[in-house]
Amino acid sequence: MAARCPNASAHDTVIDLDLPAWLCIARVLRRVTRSHGRVRPDMAPDCPEQFDLSFLVYIARFPRAGRRRIEASLENFVGQRIRLRRPAEVWRFLQGVAGA
Repeated sequence: MAARCPNASAHDTVIDLDLPAWLCIARVLRRVTRSHGRVRPDMAPDCPEQFDLSFLVYIARFPRAGRRRIEASLENFVGQRIRLRRPAEVWRFLQGVAGA
């Protein structure tokens, strides 16, 4: 998620993950199902995985509300913008970065 950056002129590239909401929701539900009540290695200590309906609603609404905020914050951005809309695009991008 993009945020306003007080030193935006120092940034030359934005990597914009614009994945479909349905895919994000499915992945959250899968993660919660697999890890509910346990702390995953990528989580903060003492922060077990839990189901959060408000988070799912946030994800579902993000393409409209959140995307507008991102577009507005990037309106005057003059650097390179890399928009990745599919998992395959993300994978190819990461492979390219790893190979560089």
